[in-house]
Amino acid sequence: MMRGLRFVFAGSLGAATMVAVACGGDDKEAPVTYPTQGDGGSTSSSSGGGSTSSSSSGGTSKRSYCDALDALIDKETKCCSADDLAMKDNDLLFAKAFYQQFVCPAIDQAMARNRLAVDPNGSAACNAAVDAALAKLACPEPPSAENAGSAIGNPCLNFYAGLVSENGACRADHECMNGLTCVGWGAEVDGKCVKPPAIGQACGHASGDAGQGPYIELPFGTHPKCATGARCNDVEGKCEARAGLDQSCFSDEGCLENLKCHLGKCGSAGPSDVDGACIGDADCKDGLWCTCTSSLSCDGGAGTCKAKLPLDSACNAYRKQCGGKCISPDGGEEGTCKAWCGFQ
Repeated sequence: MMRGLRFVFAGSLGAATMVAVACGGDDKEAPVTYPTQGDGGSTSSSSGGGSTSSSSSGGTSKRSYCDALDALIDKETKCCSADDLAMKDNDLLFAKAFYQQFVCPAIDQAMARNRLAVDPNGSAACNAAVDAALAKLACPEPPSAENAGSAIGNPCLNFYAGLVSENGACRADHECMNGLTCVGWGAEVDGKCVKPPAIGQACGHASGDAGQGPYIELPFGTHPKCATGARCNDVEGKCEARAGLDQSCFSDEGCLENLKCHLGKCGSAGPSDVDGACIGDADCKDGLWCTCTSSLSCDGGAGTCKAKLPLDSACNAYRKQCGGKCISPDGGEEGTCKAWCGFQ
């Protein structure tokens, strides 16, 4: 799924998986969004979308990255009513606007600096996956991350390849060659492509550049931010040790690479199925939510994984309780589960 895209705003939002742009959803997380960007010259505007053609050999569409985004979202919005599209926090329209305003220009700039290039094999694989996703999408099935994003995720992450070698100037990981990470970069300042730093060494964007965003990081290629056994602490700007077996954690990223974070500890278990134990929604399999006692987190007590609530059920707007979305007319916590034409 496209949960691999990462957008970092003013140095702290985000995690990966990306990301953390606040915009709507039961749990107030960012919606899953789709990739977009130009192909470096095959259209009149690399970030704006443009023409779409088919190859003479295999019949696969040859879209630019932005064309792929437009094609997916445009088809999904056809499943939405006028009232859906008029909602101020409509995920589909937000995603399209966000990419056009921030993501597409960031890739255009990287390509103009000759630090990023289209990978022919990656772009072909991405277009084939987009074609498959478009064929799968059909009304009246509501658009969701599961029926589209999962079909195009990994292939599209190789659409571009970083060109900057070790010790070269960069502005985010996607400009570096595979295996390297960009350290010390800012919204308007270059960093340096280096091998993944060790524990205690600097990582990520410049720690003193907070507030100068937005920073846009894209997931193309393979760029470990720290050496094996370490992770980048975005707040401290340094690599720190990942937690080992049975040690406390908040997410999978905080555990050693072969472990998962489940019930607050790193191990091999999880996520839980229906009626399984949980202390947070992340402890449950997709399509389930955790019936813990706290509204914003589950630290207040252990819960149980349950199926999503049906339409018209009472719900909490900060939780992933609904199969659609928890709509709160007054913007508060309490709401009602409603069908939702957008990302779940």
